[in-house]
Amino acid sequence: MITNFDLSVKCPAMLKHYEDISIDGSGTKLKQLYIENQIATSSIRNALGMSEMSIVFDLTPSYNIDKYKECINLFKVILSREDLLSIENNTSIIFNNKFEDGRKLSRVLCKNIKESKYLLQCINYLSDYSHHDMIYNELPKLPSYNVLELIHNFDVVVQNFFSSLAESLNKEVVLSFDMFDIFSASNMGDTKSCFSFSGAYNNSWLGHSLGGNNGVIFVRSASGNIIGRSWIIFAPNKKAFFIQPKYGFMSNDLISAVSKWICYTLNKDKEWSYSSNIRSLSLLTNSNVAYRDSPESVYFYIDGDELIDASINYGSTSCIVCGSQRGVHNCICTECKVKMDVSCTICGKNYLSFLVNKKIHICKQCCNDNYHTCSICNNVIHGNFCSYCHSKNICVICRTNVAKDEHYQVNGMSICKACARLMLKGKCDKCGNVAITYAVNNQAMCMSCYNEYLFPDTESRDQS
Repeated sequence: MITNFDLSVKCPAMLKHYEDISIDGSGTKLKQLYIENQIATSSIRNALGMSEMSIVFDLTPSYNIDKYKECINLFKVILSREDLLSIENNTSIIFNNKFEDGRKLSRVLCKNIKESKYLLQCINYLSDYSHHDMIYNELPKLPSYNVLELIHNFDVVVQNFFSSLAESLNKEVVLSFDMFDIFSASNMGDTKSCFSFSGAYNNSWLGHSLGGNNGVIFVRSASGNIIGRSWIIFAPNKKAFFIQPKYGFMSNDLISAVSKWICYTLNKDKEWSYSSNIRSLSLLTNSNVAYRDSPESVYFYIDGDELIDASINYGSTSCIVCGSQRGVHNCICTECKVKMDVSCTICGKNYLSFLVNKKIHICKQCCNDNYHTCSICNNVIHGNFCSYCHSKNICVICRTNVAKDEHYQVNGMSICKACARLMLKGKCDKCGNVAITYAVNNQAMCMSCYNEYLFPDTESRDQS
């Protein structure tokens, strides 16, 4: 099992909400909890043939076109018969924004709307306000316009459509049982829910992760951000799974595509049933704080007269610092909060720090304002220039104090002549390659050897 992880890669959202937390999870129980998460979910993942904690679904562009039916119908109203036939015969014109003769579809639409024939057809189409409302369902970021304003700002509609389409196509749909994905999905963007960091049940992401049969279906944008999610909860006998309410940019079509794969993978020989008329169903958990929302739908099959198993496992929520289960809020217990309470050396603001043994504490806001400690003398500095090290002529590489005439000044930093000679040597002392070299422990090292020196266990870590 992989116990080494980098939170800056694995869960940037955690670094955002927990100030001063180490990126390797040191000083916390996160590694232990992650192992528990892997063990708890091994049964359902094995049933789904998942060797990893998550699986990415490759949904083709043709799958996403139904999401924009109303917009496409509107565009068809203002296209010539020839262009309309071209699109109906080749839907890739919409995705590529280009006709086969090289014309851009977006430019054709913005040009045609200025012609009286197409303008009248567009007004007639949008006069049915149901069409107007459905366009806003498909393009939620579109500014609020009435019918005439919508036509007057038709270029905004076109731009919004193609931007939304591009975002829709450049995304991944993921089924995950990874507790870090579950934390990130709980705190995606500006979406608020009871599971989010400021929510009423902000510990629940951990209980959901450790329950064993609970995961998340989420949408990840091209930039790597989670933009939509829905919890998925499997019955212990794996004959049913429940889909919780959607948040953000998550559609029924995406959930349906993943759910069909799950049904086939869990038991392809059974005829699975589906119901969305279950708003009165309560999932029976061993905790009174989980799944306060009734599920939106359930996929199931039953043998004989048996009932759907709705008894859901829910893991314990403990302090990620000490492991205590008493007085836990945002997965930190009251006792640890008292120990972790520090004040920022710069602005005086109080915050919870995981690095309580540090003599100097700098809050996230001050770090963003470029305050930090000097890597050599540990004094607080603003920017990259340390006046103390500069006045003492301390070499930024070997950190020795050198005489004024025995060092060079580079961008306000001192570099002793010995380190400078190693940097200019041009031949690696370790492997013998001719290359740009770095001064390390009185040796000249090329980039490759320098990386091996910095990260000696990278190869073994990648293979684990």
